[in-house]
Amino acid sequence: MKHIELPRRVLVGDNALEKIPGVVSEFGLKGWSMVVADEVTRKVAGDSVAKSLGSEVFLIGANAIEDVERLAGQAGSCGFLVACGGGTVNDIVKVASSKLNIPYINVPTSASHDGIASPQASLKGDKPVSVKTHCPLGVVADTNVIRSAPKRLNASGCADVISNYAAVLDWKLAHREKGEYYGDYAAALSEMSANIVMENAGKIKDNINILVEALISSGVAIGIAGSSRPCSG
Repeated sequence: MKHIELPRRVLVGDNALEKIPGVVSEFGLKGWSMVVADEVTRKVAGDSVAKSLGSEVFLIGANAIEDVERLAGQAGSCGFLVACGGGTVNDIVKVASSKLNIPYINVPTSASHDGIASPQASLKGDKPVSVKTHCPLGVVADTNVIRSAPKRLNASGCADVISNYAAVLDWKLAHREKGEYYGDYAAALSEMSANIVMENAGKIKDNINILVEALISSGVAIGIAGSSRPCSG
């Protein structure tokens, strides 16, 4: 039996941060909450989100695995968590929220990776560790914030989507040579995301939504496949 987990609500657009209290209300999330950020993303969006929700702010440090344990220890009685940052912040919250079995909302501050909506996390401690988690209950991607991110971060997101081509070929090889499960729908969605980014490369600078939506689609492909295979060889 296959279990497919996807976000319930995804908002992408300018000034989307203003919608976060409404999203929390829509989901019926209650109790105190914690916004997780780093020093940079706290200034970019974390403080604003925390103020709108009346939340505390948790700052991550240098070791993701230690941060997961620290966050899990401090957020044990939380009603929900909010990840406000890039891939590292999001992955830390994914794992901690899964450990605590509480929901979280992802607020990406850049379009640098395809983990925005996926149920997979990669933690960089002494050695990188890949962890299966829950996907975010909701994603609120404010394109005003993401558009203002350093160019190298959004360029990284483009590369992450384009690498889907190689990931799907790796997946087909694993299926053919090792009998590994292969999903046509997840693979097609992954390749479609890459195609859209390639075909619209010249427009992404002015229309960051193209990249954000491609990264979210890639994360959905991961959720459908039940592994990171469609997007990570």
